[in-house]
Amino acid sequence: MTRVLLPLLALASVATAHFSLTLPPPLSDSDESEATAPCGGFSVSSSTKTTDFYVGGDAIGMQNGHPQSNWLFRATTDLTAAGGWVQLFPIVMQTGLGNFCEPHIVVPGNFTGKKGIISVVAHSPDGLLYVCSAVNFVSGTAPTRSECKNATITADFTSDSSLTA
Repeated sequence: MTRVLLPLLALASVATAHFSLTLPPPLSDSDESEATAPCGGFSVSSSTKTTDFYVGGDAIGMQNGHPQSNWLFRATTDLTAAGGWVQLFPIVMQTGLGNFCEPHIVVPGNFTGKKGIISVVAHSPDGLLYVCSAVNFVSGTAPTRSECKNATITADFTSDSSLTA
């Protein structure tokens, strides 16, 4: 009986997974509130740990638990995440489970030297899902990140009226 239940439990955990932000580090790893805009129910405070994000190009990576999702990459320097969002890249449709990483996302140059938020919004079978990362926008281009990997998936540019900065 245990041999039958373990594979079923593993499948159930994949079926309920939304997505995880792998790069840059997310505000939280919790799936439960990902449907809460703008940052999956989490906010930035003065004690929030930040990571550098290079405005000349840096990686954003996700692990997708859905067979298909459309991705919106956006950023703001409004630490309340209430507004000021800028779309950073065309909307991408990922087909297939697993990792997707875009290695060269460019941010407006006037963000340099400011703290801000990188947000990834997924339009998936579960609706809109939100995950954010607190960042320091720094000048230059990021070094190649070995953790920026892609699974055996397809990714294409698409349009999606549900996804707006």
